[in-house]
Amino acid sequence: IRSELVRNVCFIGGVVLCVPQFERRFLESVKNLFQKDIISKDYDENKIESVGFKVKNARHTKFQSLATLLMDKGPLTLIYPLPFSPSCINWVGGSVLGALSPSNDDGWINREV
Repeated sequence: IRSELVRNVCFIGGVVLCVPQFERRFLESVKNLFQKDIISKDYDENKIESVGFKVKNARHTKFQSLATLLMDKGPLTLIYPLPFSPSCINWVGGSVLGALSPSNDDGWINREV
């Protein structure tokens, strides 16, 4: 489930509208966190190389676990044109959820108070 969450991010609200090319800037920032890491090992005169990813800067080591999730399945992409304006997409999602009329038995995640 973590890989699905990381690869499916939805931007909502005024920042997306006010900052030009916000989505593309975010995508480039994530891509620039990591670099290819070629690991070479020798086994009985056979050289084996494997490609991995590591963070470029030591300040970002907390994101190392995301490197394989984000980079192994191919680069992240943006969906254009957006199906709805970022200023109203949260309302559309809420109306879809309300139309489904979920019950507690359907496996929905909820917060018990």
